[in-house]
Amino acid sequence: MRRCFDLARLGRAKVQTNPVVGSLLIGEGKVLSEGYHEAFGGPHAEVNTLAKIPLSDDLADTTLYVSLEPCSHHGKTPPCSELVVKRGVGEVIVSIQDPSSKVNGKGVQHMRSHGVKVSTGCAGGLGYNVIHQFCRRLRTGRPYVILKWAESADGFLGAAGVPTRISHPITDRLVHKWRAECDAILVGSGTALTDNPSLTTRLFHGSHPLRVLVDRRARANQNLNLFDGTAPTIRNS
Repeated sequence: MRRCFDLARLGRAKVQTNPVVGSLLIGEGKVLSEGYHEAFGGPHAEVNTLAKIPLSDDLADTTLYVSLEPCSHHGKTPPCSELVVKRGVGEVIVSIQDPSSKVNGKGVQHMRSHGVKVSTGCAGGLGYNVIHQFCRRLRTGRPYVILKWAESADGFLGAAGVPTRISHPITDRLVHKWRAECDAILVGSGTALTDNPSLTTRLFHGSHPLRVLVDRRARANQNLNLFDGTAPTIRNS
């Protein structure tokens, strides 16, 4: 299951509002195939895993490990639970049940009703951590927020109105990784005027987030990098 979690994380910054999911198929004591949800609107992890196995193969003695309950509804793709049944997988081991109201146990129920042995809760705490942002949004209806700042060892953020570099190139890469994984990034007009940031993803692979500028006094001008057209920008004034 830990391998499923590693696979799932490969989908971060690629699946947008969907949860990241990883899966692998075990047979005769070895990994036969593995996959993950690679892109928003694209095949889910189970589909990518089973697609690598010839249709003629008998999967009755195989076990599918998956980090999140296979879906049971028709969305952008058909239900994964139906595919598992159709391919004749003998056993499915799930880390956590999908908290979405569209699934929430229905995938497990469908597979069990068709003779598939299903167990849940395998490393459930770790499984939740992999998609905790997704779970937070479903539970509260609010976005998951990361608050980021750079602070000197003696507790200072920098001189007022003067660009002050405190962060390190390694932490810069981490910040750009977060940008690739988030839908939007927000700054105030003070930061925009002092640092003139681009707020784009340049030091890590992935797309640019939506840039949001809080500018209540309309101080920011169109010459700032935020308005260079590289990524969409919303000004909240």
